[in-house]
Amino acid sequence: MRWLICAAFALRPMVGLSANIDPAPGEYLAKGGGGNLIVTRSAEGKLTFSIFTTGANQHTCGLEGTIQAGSAIVRLGDTDDIRPCLVTFSKQPGGIYVESEAHEGCRAFCGARAGFDGLYLKPAPGCDSRSVSRSRARFKQLYGRKEFAKAHTILASLMGTCSQTLDGLQTYWIRNDLAVTEYHLGQFSECLRTLEPFQIDLASTAEEHVKDLPPADRDSMLPIIQAARFNTLRCRDAQEKR
Repeated sequence: MRWLICAAFALRPMVGLSANIDPAPGEYLAKGGGGNLIVTRSAEGKLTFSIFTTGANQHTCGLEGTIQAGSAIVRLGDTDDIRPCLVTFSKQPGGIYVESEAHEGCRAFCGARAGFDGLYLKPAPGCDSRSVSRSRARFKQLYGRKEFAKAHTILASLMGTCSQTLDGLQTYWIRNDLAVTEYHLGQFSECLRTLEPFQIDLASTAEEHVKDLPPADRDSMLPIIQAARFNTLRCRDAQEKR
């Protein structure tokens, strides 16, 4: 079975790109997760950006620079041997589309299986990186105090409100946490529905589920599938005993 770990950034949106713009300062998250764009304006009025993305096999991209008239020229160190990378920023509904030139000067900022071109969305309220981290920490506190109903509300809200900008690994862990909370609430059918996207075959081992993934992705997914398999078995058995 193959799992989508992170978003793909190479696809252009199905609507026409607008003219290049200077994006408003703030955090933008890659549609489908897997990356973020941070735009900052200094006290002197200088507009800067940084992008970090993660692709297949945990390969990454990382670059930063100064935006002027909706574009940035980013160089790899002080060398003149590699052509500088032109990065452009175009307005799209809900966010910013980032596009770069297809040459070694832009690829130099990325691992072989990563890219940073794509749509970055302004996160919905409560869905920026800090808010998601706070919500997950709050869930753990409530779960530890066995306040399962309140804990469930937090994760269900994240899954519903933030679905466009959560990355694959975040979503998988949240699903596992949501399922085990539903187990403690006696919601065994809901637990199994929450775990359906994992397509767990209880006749197979967790290792068999992830055997076709690249090595780093396999290491990331294995504990997630182990948890999903355990939770599926537990909720199924509890439902059958009713």
